[in-house]
Amino acid sequence: LASLMKLYLTLRQIENNSRQILTSAGDGIYGIDIDGITIFVNPAAAKMLGWNQSELIGKDKHTTIHHTKKDGNSYLTEECTIRKVFEKT
Repeated sequence: LASLMKLYLTLRQIENNSRQILTSAGDGIYGIDIDGITIFVNPAAAKMLGWNQSELIGKDKHTTIHHTKKDGNSYLTEECTIRKVFEKT
């Protein structure tokens, strides 16, 4: 049981260190889960997008930040190229 607790604490420390690095990066970093739900947005990405981080976390990326095709028409959720990449993995 003690070894599991030590492993848990080590993994939490790695997560915290990674989050600090990603948060402080000058480039925009935007993370979504396999369902397209936003799980991480660093301050640079939020600023680029014109949103607050709290307005993005936990929201569906496709419906929050809707992108368009080259011809200006909107993608349907099922056609979203980013979502399709996650569905293939």
